[in-house]
Amino acid sequence: MSQLHTGVLVERRQYGDHHDMGTAFDVQDAVPMYALVMAAVRPLVLIVDDHAINRKLLGAAVRKLGFTTLEAEDGAQALALCAGQRDHNIACVLLDLQMPILDGWSTAKQMRSAACNLPDDVPIIACTGCDLQEQSQQSTGQSIEEHTLSCGVNMCLNKPLSLARLTAALEQLAVQCPAAGSDVPLCTSPVTKVACC
Repeated sequence: MSQLHTGVLVERRQYGDHHDMGTAFDVQDAVPMYALVMAAVRPLVLIVDDHAINRKLLGAAVRKLGFTTLEAEDGAQALALCAGQRDHNIACVLLDLQMPILDGWSTAKQMRSAACNLPDDVPIIACTGCDLQEQSQQSTGQSIEEHTLSCGVNMCLNKPLSLARLTAALEQLAVQCPAAGSDVPLCTSPVTKVACC
């Protein structure tokens, strides 16, 4: 049995009722322990939506692509989750626009601010039931899509989403899907329709 004690790997052996500490191997110059742990952790997709059914369906879709998920009911929860992700393993954010407490537009702006712990290269995809070409009420002369992109969002997608559409969006944004290259077909069946809220 091996254990890590402050940079030293200690191998323990048990012989009957006696314990022998065995040999100590210095791993001070080896790969840092957190890097070994992170290598085993799948990248996360942060799903931000105030409707539980939408989070459930989007979560099922991204897990099929090999990601793990974090879920938030509103923008305030999403920002708190980002602050807690010190290891920066969030690969992408799927963000609803119309939510209570903190809407998607305000959330995206704060995620792109220096105060947020989310790296700048993490794409934010708005997933919305809004008519993206409709005139924005928050920005004069811009469509909802234009206004959304100006808030720091990388791409806008309309609900309902299919697995194929989500996969194509992630590929377009150069997000590496952990399940890519597996023998399981990822894009052949659509995700059940997501409520347009």
